[in-house]
Amino acid sequence: QALELVKSAVGRMCKGAMQDFAVLNAEPFDPFDVSRPTAEPALWAALVVRLATRGFAASPLNGEVNQKLAKYASDIRKIAQSFVEEDPARRIGFANYWLLEEWNCDRQRKKDGQEELYESCLLILLEHFLKELDAKDRWLAAFVADLPALPLAAVERIESLCLNKATMPLGFAILRDIAISRPPSRQAVSESLLKMTKAKDGLLRRGAITTARAWVGVNSPLEAAVLGYARASLQCLVQGRKGEDDEELKKEPKEGVLENGAVEDGKGENGTVEDEEVEMEEGEEDAKDPATTWVPLDVLRYLELSFALCVKVPDLLDEIFAAYPQMSSDNRSSLEKHIAPLVSSMGPSNPKLQSLLRNFPAGADSLALSVFRVLSEKGRSPALVALVKGLVAERNVDPRFLVPIMPDLNKVSVDGRYKARMIH
Repeated sequence: QALELVKSAVGRMCKGAMQDFAVLNAEPFDPFDVSRPTAEPALWAALVVRLATRGFAASPLNGEVNQKLAKYASDIRKIAQSFVEEDPARRIGFANYWLLEEWNCDRQRKKDGQEELYESCLLILLEHFLKELDAKDRWLAAFVADLPALPLAAVERIESLCLNKATMPLGFAILRDIAISRPPSRQAVSESLLKMTKAKDGLLRRGAITTARAWVGVNSPLEAAVLGYARASLQCLVQGRKGEDDEELKKEPKEGVLENGAVEDGKGENGTVEDEEVEMEEGEEDAKDPATTWVPLDVLRYLELSFALCVKVPDLLDEIFAAYPQMSSDNRSSLEKHIAPLVSSMGPSNPKLQSLLRNFPAGADSLALSVFRVLSEKGRSPALVALVKGLVAERNVDPRFLVPIMPDLNKVSVDGRYKARMIH
């Protein structure tokens, strides 16, 4: 009866404590100074949390008593949970205080071989928060920032915000803060976010790229990881095989097909494969293998991060040009098409583009020609005309380089070498 009375009192405390616990913590005060109007709610909050985490903790008594204590502690946690969920924006201070206590007590629970409760309590609250969250809310970021620890399961739930168009900006903002301010969670968050830079959904992909690009050029601890991932994606195009983290390779196998591609129920009575089994012709399996099948969108997915980083790290353009001759013809054609927006944004006066057009590697003529065509669409600057004339004079380049500047060549003294190349 005494314990029931305590539980009932806790319920009334939570119902009556309508003040925001975060506001109570906004300025220093002595919670035991009962002369202050803010002391009573703060004491209630501390009492509720301590009863759940310590007051009803397991004791050396018999198992029956421990079960009753655990039940009362669980009931109080449910009351506290309901209290937070009624108005999470104003009660995240109470939630953070509660979770901090659970985290502290987990260290003793672990030593005693008892169940740790911090993660489960956090995940329950997060599940509710994410369901009720409005895209304009900012309190979730403050809640996450004040957590004593961030388990992987909690990170995965926060990542789900990025999959919703309305909450995508908030999700990326929280992940960015986690990656920078929480070193233990940095690798998991960065790996997940970098994987999103190759997502099929364009909005998700561009949001992830924008977030990752912010880590480059500012001495961020994640700069090397971002650049490394961009280079690895480029190598996937060279090798003709998609990365293991590609979403296409994570799809469930079709019904009746095992993970290794074998068909179920294709065995005879003795367990051997029937003679009439039709074998797949050589090359057919590779043609249908999603890991080696590329469409133009796939090429863009694997290049777009590198394109976005070229503005901050111009040397990546050198690597793109160097990789181009080693790609399949289809992937080369896609690259020529997808690089156009980047080239257009950099403009004809960009020194890196001018250097690449002047010194592009062997086998990259078609890519250089595509770049030159984009640059000459808005007009042929004297610098571009001089560059092409120099290429023709110094290197055995494709005669199509001369086509865009033909009007300019007609206005100057042109020797027979230029005319011969154009006629050829």
